[in-house]
Amino acid sequence: MNTKISIILFLFITITLGFFSSCRSESDELPQIVDNGFLQPDSRITNFILRAATNDGALDDSLDKSSCFTVKFPYTITVTGVQTTLASIVELRTFEASYNPSNPVTYSFPITLVYGDFSEVLVNDNTQFVQLVNTCNDTDENIACIDFEYPFSASGFDSQVELIRTINFEKDLDLYQFIDDLKRDDLITIDFPITVNISDGAVLRVSSIGELENTFDDVLRNRCDNVSN
Repeated sequence: MNTKISIILFLFITITLGFFSSCRSESDELPQIVDNGFLQPDSRITNFILRAATNDGALDDSLDKSSCFTVKFPYTITVTGVQTTLASIVELRTFEASYNPSNPVTYSFPITLVYGDFSEVLVNDNTQFVQLVNTCNDTDENIACIDFEYPFSASGFDSQVELIRTINFEKDLDLYQFIDDLKRDDLITIDFPITVNISDGAVLRVSSIGELENTFDDVLRNRCDNVSN
């Protein structure tokens, strides 16, 4: 019996038993279930997922010189008197192929900075931008060598609304916000299998929470540079 069916069966039994008992008081708590298939907010695997879904501030370090944030597309820069508008990571990589890092980059303000937690800061001038670059204190918690392949989903019991729901993830932002908001009483499991892409080119199919945690352990120990687990 897979985890999703187990959740539904558990909830069916819980609801059925409710008909033979008095209404739940405010002091009653939702049942606590220990299951390796469920995501817990303070578990290692949840921490791994959150760090892998974090916005990678190093993606545009060649231009902004800061790994604390990325500059939100689209934006315009001037290098050696030539203006270039960049609208995607593909265009950024194409530009970098011919860019000399010793040449200074001037941004056309305002620009928006996106931090690791996807919070945004509007920057109106170069003075403000330089200050933010200089005060960057990156702890390098991001796991950049593992990328989730989207879309995929999770399902389970949401303790806030007390309903079974399915959560669809289309991008890192969706996954990060969901994991960051995970509650201890939520009975949520990823709908496996899912696919993860490794920075060395490997593409791995993962079939359970335990297998996903083992994948992170292996990749962090053997395939990632300068990342602690």
